Amino acid sequence: MPSPFYRTTRSLERAASRSVFVFWAAGGVFLSAWLAWFFLGRVSVYEVADQARLEVAQTAHAISPVLSGRVIASTLEIGREVKVGDVLVELDTSTAALRLREEMTRLAALSPRIASLHREIAELEKASADDTRSAAAATESARYRVAEASAAVAFARDNERRLRQESGTGSVPQVEALRAVAESTKLAATRDALASIDV
Repeated sequence: MPSPFYRTTRSLERAASRSVFVFWAAGGVFLSAWLAWFFLGRVSVYEVADQARLEVAQTAHAISPVLSGRVIASTLEIGREVKVGDVLVELDTSTAALRLREEMTRLAALSPRIASLHREIAELEKASADDTRSAAAATESARYRVAEASAAVAFARDNERRLRQESGTGSVPQVEALRAVAESTKLAATRDALASIDV
């Protein structure tokens, strides 16, 4: 009886040591796999943000020039790093240069024209001032003529009154009195005409 029991305990010890070995081996394999994944594995990281800029390596970037034109020189190379201020593409600027020269010529032609217009404006202002002075002198002259005509009318009326009185007494012919009336009327009409021109 002791012999079979001894074999049974030996078998149990062998079985227990095998299961422990298998357990440790499985644990070692699992630990090795986890460490390999920890150090060599790649994990995608997602980040939520209100503002972000995504840059992808080896991606083409569009270049928008200010002016369009024909490309006459290029320093672009695949994989070359560029810095701010580097000339990448040179465009044909002959059309823009021609347009610029045309505008500069037009601008240069404007200066003499502007000077001529200034001189013309100055001459017109001078002529306007001369016209104003001439008009003032003519107005003053018309006033003097009206005053002169008024004085002549006053004299003619006084003469007419005197001749009428004398023709009533018979010392002067009546025709002289009538002539004085006509002269007085004529001078009054001339005075009125001059006054209307002055107004």
